Amino acid sequence: MLTQKEWEMDRFNTLLKVTPPLPPWIAYPDIEPSDMFFRMGDGESLITDIHIYLKYTSENERHQYLNKYKEPTDWVGLYPKT
Repeated sequence: MLTQKEWEMDRFNTLLKVTPPLPPWIAYPDIEPSDMFFRMGDGESLITDIHIYLKYTSENERHQYLNKYKEPTDWVGLYPKT
C-alpha cells in the first residue's frame, strides 16, 4: 500500500509531469468555483492534480504555470502558498 506522498509522486511522475493539469476555469469554464463539482468526483480530482503538480514540479516550471494561468478573481486562493 502506497503512502500519500508515494501516491502523489507516482501520479506526478507518470502523468502530471508530462501533462500538467489545466486550471478549472479553463477545463470546466461553465462550472462556478463554488459548485459541488469541485468538492467531489472529476472536479475534486482536478484540484488535487493541480496541487500535486505545483508541489512536485521544478521551481521554474511552477513559476511558468502560475504566470501562464493567473487566478481569476473568483478563483483566488486555489493555488497553494509556497
